[in-house]
Amino acid sequence: MAGNFKEQENLLKEANASYNKDPLLRAQITHHLILQEKWKDASDFASQTRRANQDDVHALCALGAYHYHCARESKGSEAERARDFVRSAEAYNRALEVDPKCAVAAQGLAIAIAEEHLPSRKGAANGATDSQGAVVKTKSLDMALGIFNRIRDCLPDRSVLINIGHCQFFKGDEEQAIEAVRNQPHLALRCYVLLTSHCPPVFRRI
Repeated sequence: MAGNFKEQENLLKEANASYNKDPLLRAQITHHLILQEKWKDASDFASQTRRANQDDVHALCALGAYHYHCARESKGSEAERARDFVRSAEAYNRALEVDPKCAVAAQGLAIAIAEEHLPSRKGAANGATDSQGAVVKTKSLDMALGIFNRIRDCLPDRSVLINIGHCQFFKGDEEQAIEAVRNQPHLALRCYVLLTSHCPPVFRRI
């Protein structure tokens, strides 16, 4: 696999040397960097793309994914984590303003909205525990769930079903969480394991 990535990288570099302004090629290079988890390189390349075209949807989605990754992996304060979730949501939202039919941007936005008000992976009790905080979290999950349900038919990727199940899980509706993936036996089993082991689910991008 590493060899394949290296070969692809060399081919993309050669193509970029001659066609560095081609938007589809730049999108492919950005995607390649993300697949290799070279997040900073992907962010820098996407930002360069936007200097030529502020409304490049692929670059906006890449930046949304980058800030989401930063938020998920944050070792800083909860304020810093929240800031990256907001930046992720802003990038995805801008992509949707440019292309309202971009299901990838819609899913990214829904994930950022859902996760912004959930506890961090560090296990800190940063999620609001008072009644007002619980209402905010529920509203965010309902908003995200609405987006996931709208794109379910036009984005044929199991990540959408996983994310619908996760929203239901975080809302405390375990039966609906399993129902969301009932027609996908391997996903239903995974959901059951999460419910019985009390492991926090992780939202999935495509």
